[in-house]
Amino acid sequence: MLMTTDTALVQLAVFGDRDAFTSIYEESFGCVYAFAVRQTGSRAAAEVLTEVIMVRVFEMLGTYTGEVPFAAWLQSIAKGVVPPRGQRRRPTRVAPKAPFAHTFPR
Repeated sequence: MLMTTDTALVQLAVFGDRDAFTSIYEESFGCVYAFAVRQTGSRAAAEVLTEVIMVRVFEMLGTYTGEVPFAAWLQSIAKGVVPPRGQRRRPTRVAPKAPFAHTFPR
């Protein structure tokens, strides 16, 4: 395995280096957010999806071996978080004056 900058950053982050962790987040955020916008079609939904994806990425950092480019690994994680198009749930619309309607499933 060839030691790349990505591999070195991941190893440092896995062992608790906050600067490495921050670098990975900052370098990854833009492409993850763009992916989330394409998947959801909504900036608000994309923000939530980006957060879910980034949490999953950091949970799985220890599995990154460096055998594939980090961007490809990141994309595979992001795709794994998003359900297939046919299984996505459409957001429920609630009338603005319907108190607490959002807490009950339809």
